[in-house]
Amino acid sequence: PSQAPDWYPEEPETCLALANAIVVVHVLVVGFVLVGEGLILLGWWRRWSWVGNRWFRIAHLATIAFIAVQALLDRICPLTTWEFDLRLRAGKPIEDAGFIARWLHELLYVDVEQSTLNVCYVAFAAVVLASIRLVPVRWRRSRGH
Repeated sequence: PSQAPDWYPEEPETCLALANAIVVVHVLVVGFVLVGEGLILLGWWRRWSWVGNRWFRIAHLATIAFIAVQALLDRICPLTTWEFDLRLRAGKPIEDAGFIARWLHELLYVDVEQSTLNVCYVAFAAVVLASIRLVPVRWRRSRGH
């Protein structure tokens, strides 16, 4: 029996669908952080003005800051916890998931010690923070826009 909270759905199919959806969201979050930073740095080099957009940069920094704080507190990502709890409640391990869910799961969960990942998360947050100095955020709207 699952130790999932009472508010999780009872139906295994619903739990499995939610777990698969969480994997997709999780990959999108990771992509936003990694690709976002790459675009910020490329945009600095290419002089793209949109990489200074305050809403993009706030969302980007907030996302990696949350991840880094979780790492510093030695906590597992809530998305990971929810996904695993839902799979457990559904009684279906990842091996029983569909092709796309399994593939995304493999892409997301690398076989590395959690402490190593935590160092990487905090180091990447430091890079993102440093890029704010390198690629300044436009805090005010520019005239004419």
